[in-house]
Formats: sequence, structure tokens, C-alpha cells
Amino acid sequence: MHRARKVWLLALSTAALACRGEGTILELDGGLVEAATGTCRLEIVDAAPGLTLGRTLTSDWEAGSCYELSVTNAGDGRVGWWVLVAIEPAEAAANDRWNHAATALGDGFEEWRGIVASNNVDLDAGAVTTVGACFVC
Repeated sequence: MHRARKVWLLALSTAALACRGEGTILELDGGLVEAATGTCRLEIVDAAPGLTLGRTLTSDWEAGSCYELSVTNAGDGRVGWWVLVAIEPAEAAANDRWNHAATALGDGFEEWRGIVASNNVDLDAGAVTTVGACFVC
């Protein structure tokens, strides 16, 4: 977990920030991702192999931010997806989530996975699911 935290901190310190409220599309291929701009920050740290991810800051206000992730299976076969995210500040609390289950891993890290109710536990090749959360910080 320490390596992931270092990668995330490096991403925050070296990335150019977009304008507040502007969505950012990412492709995660083992490299660093752009830092988000928002009251609360959500960064993609790692993901299941074969995924292409997009992150959009959908709402930002004085006490929090909302983000959506588009998760695309860019591989050839069906995949059970997961995404490791880091939330800054680490003590930010989710007050709304949609289309995923989140497992808190400590220090602001969460693992997001699909849920049966959204029929997105596994993604067929080329399939896309949109998940998100709002955080109060």
C-alpha cells in the first residue's frame, strides 16, 4: 500500500491541474494519472488489467465534490472489474454512491467493484459501466 500512496502523491505533485469542474478522461496503463481539481480529490491509483477508465468531476462545492468513473472493458473477454482510488483528504466521507460497492482500505484508499443490483459485476468485452460517489470534506 505504501507504493500506491507514493505513486498517488507523485501524481498530485507533478500533474497539471484542469479548470475546476472540467472533466478529465484518463487511460490507465501503468502510468500516472492527472490530479483532479475539486474540494475533495479522487485519484485512480490502480485497476484490473484490460480496463480503460475515465474520471469526471461532476460537482464541486465549498464542502465537497462528486466524481464519476466510466469503466470500459477494453479486453477481449469478460472481466470482473475493480478500481483502487485514493480520496484526499483521507478523512473525507462519502455521502452518496451509485452503481458500485466500496471497501475502505485505510489512509483514504478505497477499492470499488461492481454490484449485482447494477448488473455490472462482470463486464463483457467493450462494455462500459458508470459509477460514482460524492464526498464531504
